[in-house]
Amino acid sequence: MFSIRAFTLLIENVEDALNLCLGATRLGLVSRNHERPNKVLNQKRLGVVLNGPSLAYEDLDDNIDEFWASNFFALSEFFFTLKPSAYILVDPAFTGKTERGDLAERVEKLWSVFELVDWTMKIYVLEAPKLKLDNPNVEVVRVRYNPIVGGSSRISIFLWRSGLATPHFQNVLVACLWIGFVDGYSEIKVYGANHDWFRNLYIKNEKLVLLSEHFYSREGKLTDLYFND
Repeated sequence: MFSIRAFTLLIENVEDALNLCLGATRLGLVSRNHERPNKVLNQKRLGVVLNGPSLAYEDLDDNIDEFWASNFFALSEFFFTLKPSAYILVDPAFTGKTERGDLAERVEKLWSVFELVDWTMKIYVLEAPKLKLDNPNVEVVRVRYNPIVGGSSRISIFLWRSGLATPHFQNVLVACLWIGFVDGYSEIKVYGANHDWFRNLYIKNEKLVLLSEHFYSREGKLTDLYFND
């Protein structure tokens, strides 16, 4: 007699196989023109510095070998003190793919700061930057973004570990952790990662708004949240 448990296992195995096939097909179609981080077991300790408000109250560990930064960190006064060895930008807006006035101006200013970098630094992006960068100290690395979600965890971990696939980059922290993992860092410490943003949800003029806060700005910014009816 064919049990429900056996049927469930069969469905799971079929799902795993389909996910693997779809993932392999996607890898074959997409991976040719993309680079991936170098898989090097460097045994170094990595500090990932994000831009949450808690960063203003955190002390960076003196035993960290390298620091990485992301998004608009370079517009703060701490960028040239920290001198990160890598900079992670996963939102296409950060490569100049936006026409929104204030955001576009900040992105252009960000890349102008990169021109002033006088140490070796890599910038990891998902898409080729629209903005030009003429600084021999900075290398722009285009990460091959092949998200595989679901299916067998063992297969996914194998593909993530090998650099042939990625998890879904829901935010820049996920990208930082994956690149650091593939690059073989022995320990990754995260600073300024605030995920309690739900406490910054408010109702204003009968609209749902989010107060965005960062360590480099004392005043947060209210953003309207839109939902389809």
